[in-house]
Amino acid sequence: MMNKVIKYINPPKTCDICHGPFVEDIMFDAATYHGPWANMCMHCFNQIGKGLGTGLGQQYKKNEVGEWIKIAG
Repeated sequence: MMNKVIKYINPPKTCDICHGPFVEDIMFDAATYHGPWANMCMHCFNQIGKGLGTGLGQQYKKNEVGEWIKIAG
């Protein structure tokens, strides 16, 4: 069985919370403890992200051609 590759189309350039860059080309699209969802860098996700999985969030990593590929959640 082949795994389906899920890509994040038209991602933001910076973190919705701190407006900083996505360090190590890692981004989280996840629920926050404040209520709304956000696209977050690793630092902000570790501070206010609710987690990964259905109803919580997904983790993406930028590949060598600049596409954001889902790697967890």
